[in-house]
Amino acid sequence: MNVSGLLARALRNRRGRPWLTALGVATCTVLVLTLAGAFHSVRNSMASYAGQPAVDLWIAPPGSDNLIRGSFSSLVPLALIDSVRSIPGVQQVQPVLKAFLPIQALTDSLGEHRYTLLAIGYRVPDGLGGPPAFAAGRPPKGRHQIALDRAAAWKLGVGVGDTVVLGGRKILVSGLTRGTNILATQFFFVDLTAAAAIAGVTDKASFLVVRLDPAFDPARVAREIGDRFPEDMVFTRGEFLANNEREVTAGFLPLLTLIATLGIAAASLLVGLLVHGVIEERRTDFAMLIALGASGRSLTMGVLRYALTLVSIGVITGCGTAWALEALLDWRIPVIPLSVAPRDAIGVAVLFVMTGLVAALAPLISLQTIDPLEAFRP
Repeated sequence: MNVSGLLARALRNRRGRPWLTALGVATCTVLVLTLAGAFHSVRNSMASYAGQPAVDLWIAPPGSDNLIRGSFSSLVPLALIDSVRSIPGVQQVQPVLKAFLPIQALTDSLGEHRYTLLAIGYRVPDGLGGPPAFAAGRPPKGRHQIALDRAAAWKLGVGVGDTVVLGGRKILVSGLTRGTNILATQFFFVDLTAAAAIAGVTDKASFLVVRLDPAFDPARVAREIGDRFPEDMVFTRGEFLANNEREVTAGFLPLLTLIATLGIAAASLLVGLLVHGVIEERRTDFAMLIALGASGRSLTMGVLRYALTLVSIGVITGCGTAWALEALLDWRIPVIPLSVAPRDAIGVAVLFVMTGLVAALAPLISLQTIDPLEAFRP
């Protein structure tokens, strides 16, 4: 007797229920990966700029250890540049000015789509602290050009070659940047002198960014700068990145963690219920197979394989859907950042496979006590 064939036929007898189970697992997979992807995308965007390899050290005034929050009244004097440049190991020192400035499209005369974005003023076009990557166009080449985050450009309805209004001035969009969308706001990059004029800042900067000789240890040079200028704060690239990741996730990380935890718990429970239900409803068929001489072990292995197949189909479908959703959003709605990491997909697969197998154990245990006469009861 081919027990495996009979068991497979019994389990597939109701074709709609297995496919519904696989679809439910896929939906749960998309849910969990989307929650995780939203969190990763924000951290990746911050790492793209604050962790750019061209900058080894960040020198900041007291109270400013990150790009998002800090002291806007306390700035670093530009006169400090020559002093820092004289320290052994320092190759370049350049100023960076941050400011939250309003920007709108030239065609938006009523200001209905006026957004306040994080402006980064630097020495255009190729100075330190500029755009980390471009989706289109090129860096700004003068005071009347900006490089705008592509998500912000989508919200404003502008593209490369269009004109926006910044601080009452008409500015040409020379390029669209990637890795500069941190969900709560987006970056744009402009000439340092233009940013200073709009923000009303003279001979000062928010940060000094430093590039070192590769032969020198960044931590050691940072300590030396700190010793010479104790009134300022000096951070290595890794320290500054950690500060920014902490700040950018502080507002929504607890809420996102709660939602993700509840989502994972609900998804796991749903996966378990779906697998349990599709197995439990075939109890009469199991009794028939036992009456025909099938062993409990063969039924157990067959059911586990079936549960594993359903969950695997659902997880694979869900992962594929999540990656397709990431590509679709990046293409059509870039304002919603999503970054689905392979490690998250692996984690979800392991979690849901274990949940599905555990959910199948309850009816499997009851197989040992099934009365073969159940197969003949009305």
